[in-house]
Amino acid sequence: MSQTTKNVSIFTGIVVPALAAVATIVLFFIFKPEEPTWHLFLFNMLYTVFLELVFFGWIGYLYFGEKDGTSQVFKITTGVAALYYIIIGAFFMLLYNIGLRRIPLSARYYYIAIFVITLLWVIVGSILLRTDVQDTEREKEKSNHSKEIANIISQMKTLASRFSTLQSLHGAKGENAVDLLFAEFKGLTPKDAENRISINKLNNIIEELDQLMDEAESVPEEGYVEAAGRIKLYAKKTIGRVEQIKLNH
Repeated sequence: MSQTTKNVSIFTGIVVPALAAVATIVLFFIFKPEEPTWHLFLFNMLYTVFLELVFFGWIGYLYFGEKDGTSQVFKITTGVAALYYIIIGAFFMLLYNIGLRRIPLSARYYYIAIFVITLLWVIVGSILLRTDVQDTEREKEKSNHSKEIANIISQMKTLASRFSTLQSLHGAKGENAVDLLFAEFKGLTPKDAENRISINKLNNIIEELDQLMDEAESVPEEGYVEAAGRIKLYAKKTIGRVEQIKLNH
C-alpha cells in the first residue's frame, strides 16, 4: 500500500467517522428538548452514532475492499446486510420518535425492536458471510485443482517431447507410444484432481516414465531398442490406468 493510499485510508476510516460522531453528539445536545427523557435521548444519540460508524465501515469496504486478516465481526458489519440494517434501523428510530411516541408507546418496546433488528442483522450477516467464505474456498480449491492438473499435463508433454527427440536421434520410426499416453493426459480435468489418490497415481506415472526416459537417454546405441521398448510397453499399459482415473473422479 502506498503512503498516499494509507493516508487516505486513515483519514476516511478513522478521522471522518470520529468527526461525524462528535458532530452528531454536539447536534444532539444543541437540539435536545428542554426536558428530555434522558434514557431515550442518550439511546437515540448513541444509536445514531453507531449507525454512522456502520455506514462508514460499509463505505470503506465498498471503496477499499476486504483485506486479508479482516476480523469476522468487521466483515459482518461491512457486508450487504449492513446497508439494509442502517436503512431499517434509521427508519424505525425516526418512526418511533416522530410518530409512535404520540400514541404513546412505551420506550421499552422501542428498545426491544431495535435489539431484534440488530440481532436479525447479525444473524443474516453471519449466514451471508459463511456462504461467501464457502464460495471463496470452493473457487480457490477449484483454481488449485486446475493448476495441479495443468502442471501434470505439462510434465507429460515434456516426456512425450523427450521420447520424440530420442526416436529422431536413433532414427526410429513408428508410433510414439508416449504421445498416445499424453493424449489421455490432455483429457484430464480439475475434477480429476479432487481425489488425492488419483493425483498421486498420476504423479507416480510421470515419475516412473521419467526414470525409464533417463535410462533410455543414457544407454549406448546397442541398448536403445530395449530401453525404448520398455517405455513403449509402459506407456501402452498406463493408458488404461489413466482412463480408469478419469472414470473414477
